[in-house]
Amino acid sequence: MISEEKYKRVEKLIENYLDHKPAENLTETIEILMDAQQLEKDIFESIKKGNFEMTYQPKFELDGKEKTTKSAEALFRAKEEYPVNPEVVFVLLKKFKHEKEVLLNYQLPVICRDIAKLKNSFGDDYRVSINVASELLNDEFYNKLKSELDKNHIGFKNIEIEFLESEKFEDMDKIPMINKLKSEGVLFALDDFGSRNADKYALSSMQFDVVKIDKGVLETARKNDDYSTIEKMANLAKKKNPNVKVVVEGIDSDKDIENLKKIGGIIYQGWKFSKAIPSDKLIEKFGAKQMGE
Repeated sequence: MISEEKYKRVEKLIENYLDHKPAENLTETIEILMDAQQLEKDIFESIKKGNFEMTYQPKFELDGKEKTTKSAEALFRAKEEYPVNPEVVFVLLKKFKHEKEVLLNYQLPVICRDIAKLKNSFGDDYRVSINVASELLNDEFYNKLKSELDKNHIGFKNIEIEFLESEKFEDMDKIPMINKLKSEGVLFALDDFGSRNADKYALSSMQFDVVKIDKGVLETARKNDDYSTIEKMANLAKKKNPNVKVVVEGIDSDKDIENLKKIGGIIYQGWKFSKAIPSDKLIEKFGAKQMGE
């Protein structure tokens, strides 16, 4: 892997790119892009060697003092201790054209095998959400997904697809595969609502089944001791789709939970409940309790 100093420069460049900030120094930017290309090459080789794994961060619904998980987010993580931001990995794989190969060959087969195990511990309707770029939603993706679902005796109802805030939401209505997958039972989620361009315009692009409020919104609410913005955003999502599920990301304190309980109808995701962990650990930690064993 490239040095930590070079990595930090690549990470900053990607942050500026996602924030639509122009490059300040062309020569320096070219140097960083060369480092980014090398980093992506290293990451891809590491993935092929099996040094990345699928982990799952569960989402929880609270009923009194009881909590249950009916879904989890699949997150691809490096096994070795190296400070690689998952968003950096996602952007690099996308920009250097390895995203499709990684999704189809290294993520979907594992995710579907894990869902089969998770269903046994959490129920037949347990869902796992996957970050998928909209341009990958084509016949090749559909056929691969169906093949893996059939192989593991699970269904489309166990899949949720998340669109990141970097998507071009104005083009969503031009993707026929979205409607096909919806008709099969796949849910679609808007990730990072409230960050960058994942705003109310994104909600108008299509009817999302799930809206995930960005952890940055929660951090601001916590800092200001004012959670009203989250309530307004939840109401905005429900105005578009009364049946929408609203998830709040980044929950790490009892204060967050108590204030979000006042809003009601929230699904909770964050380190207060669990970090992203392999499926076996998720089952070991929460499965027996939920099934009443």
